[in-house]
Amino acid sequence: MVQDNKEYLDELSRAGERLGHRAAQKIGEAAEAAGRKVDATMETMSAATQSARDSLEGLRKEGWDGMRRTAMAYTRKEPLAALMLALGVGICLGCWLTKRQVG
Repeated sequence: MVQDNKEYLDELSRAGERLGHRAAQKIGEAAEAAGRKVDATMETMSAATQSARDSLEGLRKEGWDGMRRTAMAYTRKEPLAALMLALGVGICLGCWLTKRQVG
C-alpha cells in the first residue's frame, strides 16, 4: 500500500512537471507572437508617420497655390466625394458658428 501511494505520487509529480513544461512553452509562444505583432505595428506606425511628414513637407513647400492645385485636381478626379466633403465641412462650420450660448 505504501509502495502504491509512492508510485501514485511519483506519477502525479511527473504529470505536474509535464503540464508545467507545456504551459511554459505555450506562454513563450504567445509572448513571441505578441512581440512579432508589436514589431509589425511599430513598423506600420513609423511608415505612416514618415508619410505624414512627407505630405506636410510637400504642402509647406507648395504653399497655398499647391494646395489649391491639389484640391482642384481631387475635385476633378472625385467630384461626388469632394461635394460630400464640402457639404460636411459646411454643416460643421454652420453649426459651430451659429451655436447659441445657454446661460
